[in-house]
Amino acid sequence: MVLRTMMLAGVAALLVSPALAADGWYLGLGAGWDHLKDPTVVGFGIDGKLKAKDSAIIAGTVGYKFDAPFRVELETAWDRHSTGDFTTGGLNFPSDGHAETRSAMVNAIYDVHLLPRIRLSLGAGAGIGSDRIKFDNPSGAGHFSTGTGVKFMWQGIGGLTYEASRNLDLFIDYHYR
Repeated sequence: MVLRTMMLAGVAALLVSPALAADGWYLGLGAGWDHLKDPTVVGFGIDGKLKAKDSAIIAGTVGYKFDAPFRVELETAWDRHSTGDFTTGGLNFPSDGHAETRSAMVNAIYDVHLLPRIRLSLGAGAGIGSDRIKFDNPSGAGHFSTGTGVKFMWQGIGGLTYEASRNLDLFIDYHYR
């Protein structure tokens, strides 16, 4: 089976890191909301879309902030969405399952100073992602699984950061993957 389109948009909220507070290495941890566009599944006599529900996303970063307002980081993320009805040819069939995505990306982020303790972050990332979908057979007994496919991923990043202290930043990011 081939997963034709998968679009993820996530918001990671309250990420903790000294990314803007000081130059050097930093760690980040985040959790937020993730939206998965209904995946298209093709193969083995199946051609249709699964309804996907919004879910949580968990992300971790290790990065380095340079003297200039520029930083580079390695990000890994994971999410798992429940899936529902399978639609093909205008007909809906009851189904149940999940779609899971894992990613590892390298991000380049530019931080713009807005106020004394608030900054705007703009960036992009590229890397790899793996996806797997498993769902009930909409036309009979059993399950279908796409296996795990590893593909190129990219993302655009935008966010706001609040410098809570010299070694602690809180920020909200939007990632379009």
